[in-house]
Amino acid sequence: KVAECCVCYTSDITTSSVYNAEYYTNLAKELCDAGAHTIAIKDMAGLMKPSGVVPILNAIRAGAGDDIPIHFHTHCTSSASLAVAMEMTRQGCDIIDFAIASMADLTSQPSLNAFCAAMAGMPRDPKINYLALEPLDVYWMKVREMYAPFETGMLSGSARVYDHEIPGGQYANLFVQCKSMGLGDRWEEVLDAYRDVNQLFGDIVKVTPSSKCVGDLALFLINKNLKAFDILDPEKTKNIDYPDSVVGLFEGRLGFPHRGFPDEVTSAILQGKPKLTIRPSSALPPADFTKTQIELSDKYGVQLDDERVMAALLYPKVFDDYMNFCATNTAAAAFLPTPIFWYSFSIGQTATISKLPSEIAQKELGSTLESEEITLTLKRVGPLKAGRMRTIVFQVNDKEQHVEVKNPAAEGEFDGPMADTSNPNHLPSPMPGMVDKCHIEVGQSVVAGQELFIVSALKMEVKVRAPRDGKIDKLYVEARDKLVEGALMAVIS
Repeated sequence: KVAECCVCYTSDITTSSVYNAEYYTNLAKELCDAGAHTIAIKDMAGLMKPSGVVPILNAIRAGAGDDIPIHFHTHCTSSASLAVAMEMTRQGCDIIDFAIASMADLTSQPSLNAFCAAMAGMPRDPKINYLALEPLDVYWMKVREMYAPFETGMLSGSARVYDHEIPGGQYANLFVQCKSMGLGDRWEEVLDAYRDVNQLFGDIVKVTPSSKCVGDLALFLINKNLKAFDILDPEKTKNIDYPDSVVGLFEGRLGFPHRGFPDEVTSAILQGKPKLTIRPSSALPPADFTKTQIELSDKYGVQLDDERVMAALLYPKVFDDYMNFCATNTAAAAFLPTPIFWYSFSIGQTATISKLPSEIAQKELGSTLESEEITLTLKRVGPLKAGRMRTIVFQVNDKEQHVEVKNPAAEGEFDGPMADTSNPNHLPSPMPGMVDKCHIEVGQSVVAGQELFIVSALKMEVKVRAPRDGKIDKLYVEARDKLVEGALMAVIS
């Protein structure tokens, strides 16, 4: 067994007073004392410059010794990372991560193809013919085309990453999150807000999940037309419920930065809530796999294997969303060809599902089709009817099936009632997104500050609380409903 521990490269080792050579030396020594066999430099935002290579390697070797293997991982957001990788190679770095050319650059890793070609004839030439990589490059280029909607929207690298420091893995998610909240045309403001929130927090290490906390607050503030340092002005932020991720960060649920958080910001975010005084995971009870498996199997009505139980324990909300998706769309959807799954059928198009697992076939189709192919052909899409309904006609093997579906609303369209801002009894949605949880029912009495709903936009969650004591007269939304900012959620008398 090999224990590889990583240091997260933050800011610029040549100029930062927080993340300087002394910081990395001390951290490397702690990791080696804890038993690390190798040390990785995780440059999650691609902030490393060629000028920082020698200082970071010297700092780690000063703390861990000259013999420990060093592994470098970076992102190419700035377009400078190939130069950094080559300098790392020249200075004796042992392992460097790359991506095949068609999946490389932008917020991904530097190109392996380009690296192999550029290193030819040099002292540490990896001796891999870059042309031998071309079949892999072509294959992954075709795969990438299928997932085009999930691209970041970047057409080129940007040195601006040295200013905002958004990790490569977060950049795409943040951009999609921004668009889902109707803030796509304010992306430049989001980049500035991310930088300012990071500075407000004290310049923290931004890596999953701490980077998400910075991004959540940046989007939250932009949506409310606030600046980062407005958080310190009680008049501008009264009656604001910050995203759960941000509150959790300052409570210490992700641990604490080595220099702590600024006291003034902590007070503003927590608003009197207590901080943890111990390592967050140390208070967690041991996981009971058998009990969890029984409970979840009963909840979802299907026997869950060990892999799914583990997924549910690690990512309970994501797993619940997955199981709800399977219940709504059938688990067989996961076995559709990728282009059909993402882009649907065109009229007359046929797709084949091969060897649907017997347990899924039994549950979804009432028969075991483990070795039988299912052929689906879209024959006809009916006209739009009342309530945005359509009849879709499929040929499933040798049988015709008619399915009634609701035509999706246009992007950003909302056909529910909006809250009247002049009516104190109306409870509006604080942001665009989806109702993740509804904790109330009509006729229920509530007290000021009571949590009524959780609204989420992708992975950002905001709690909606009762503005005062009262009773729920009407409910206009339920779990999984989509909302726009200002949508009427409930009436409180």
